[in-house]
Amino acid sequence: MSVRTLAYIYFFICLGVGLAKFPDGFLAVALSAVLCIAIHFALRRFKDHGDELVKLFLMALIVRTLVSSTIEVLGITSFFAVDWRLYDRIGFEVSQYWTAGITPSQEAMQRVFSFRGTAWGICLLVGSVYSLVGRNLLAAQLVIATISSATAPFVYLCTFEIFNNRRAAKMAGYFAAFTPSLVLWSSLVLKDGLIVFFLVVVMFAAGRLQKNVDIKFVIALIVALIGVMALRNYIFYIVSVAVVGGFLIGQRTTVFAIVGRAAIIVLLGVTLGYLGILSNSQVELERMTSLESIAISRKDLSESAASGFGQEYDVSTFGGAIAVLPVGLAYLIFSPFPWQLTSNLALSAFPETVLWWIVMIPMVIGIWYACRHRLRRCISILMFTLMLTLGYAVLQGNVGTAYRQRAQIQIFMFIFAAVGVTIVREKREDKKIIEQARIREALRGRHVGI
Repeated sequence: MSVRTLAYIYFFICLGVGLAKFPDGFLAVALSAVLCIAIHFALRRFKDHGDELVKLFLMALIVRTLVSSTIEVLGITSFFAVDWRLYDRIGFEVSQYWTAGITPSQEAMQRVFSFRGTAWGICLLVGSVYSLVGRNLLAAQLVIATISSATAPFVYLCTFEIFNNRRAAKMAGYFAAFTPSLVLWSSLVLKDGLIVFFLVVVMFAAGRLQKNVDIKFVIALIVALIGVMALRNYIFYIVSVAVVGGFLIGQRTTVFAIVGRAAIIVLLGVTLGYLGILSNSQVELERMTSLESIAISRKDLSESAASGFGQEYDVSTFGGAIAVLPVGLAYLIFSPFPWQLTSNLALSAFPETVLWWIVMIPMVIGIWYACRHRLRRCISILMFTLMLTLGYAVLQGNVGTAYRQRAQIQIFMFIFAAVGVTIVREKREDKKIIEQARIREALRGRHVGI
């Protein structure tokens, strides 16, 4: 399907949404379209992949626009999550403060204007949208959906950067564009889709900078890291460690490359420190690494819903944290299990979960290939996914939350799954070509004999 055809489809969907939710619908799709055009021109900068990137983006955007609009029209947003209520309410207070000078509540001051915690980034984004078009939840959803749709082309770029294979890159991009959970979480006013987008941009920019110092990718890396910090601060520290580890190992070992990477690390530290992002790092790191704090969070997650698990584990000690790892990893990676299908939401997630189990086979093949042949290029991704997986395995005590947050790991595992599928397919194709060559040779020999 051509870019023009996809653009027409997107236009008519926007027209339908605008009419269905008139007049707020037109304001929402207009804001989304402006972002769409900006992202389109940004993707066109990658001239060797331009059309493929734009196609992936438009396909992902069409799906997310349809899902987001359908959920809003049917009024079933709370069926999937309730986080959006907080972001909607605080975001509206922020917009009122900016546009009408109305003093926000103490809660808004603490959650947003202290620039601490994990909600200030999305509240500022929602507040910005509401400042432009009024309190319009669909507009906020479509803005998040549009930004999140750019994850698919950046997954393509990230895969191609590491493995230099267009087939694997395209498949990874399709995984990112159409995986139902990734579509759903990026079609609502939630942080998950945005976090995944910024994480992929971080890894892509870091991969480029490991080879060559380019100011464009330095800026992209800094902006993406700030985005991660604004949405989920503890992931910022994990991904920063992975990025720095990748820079230290590096893909090139020339003096110029080493000096360049060292300069980037210093620049990152100075920039983030100047912006005040690192000012509370010691307190945050102490809280993150405190087993007592982790135990309290895990206990709350495991007891706050029917889908809680592992209530008997106490992770406030090192031994307890080690003991919960096998159970935590099993639930994080494989849930929901068939016996946990006790709600409509869990039931709707199960078909995708089965596909995810199947994809794990080529994923293992892809990881094995990457470790043997592309370790330097993908070391940051491997470090990040390993650290975050172990962290969530200890922290998570709720199937629903684990299912949502698995997307932050899943997005990178899809890269290796695509590589694994490509390896298997190419081996089969090579075997078929060899077999056909043998048949032709045998027929030629028989013809000469005659």
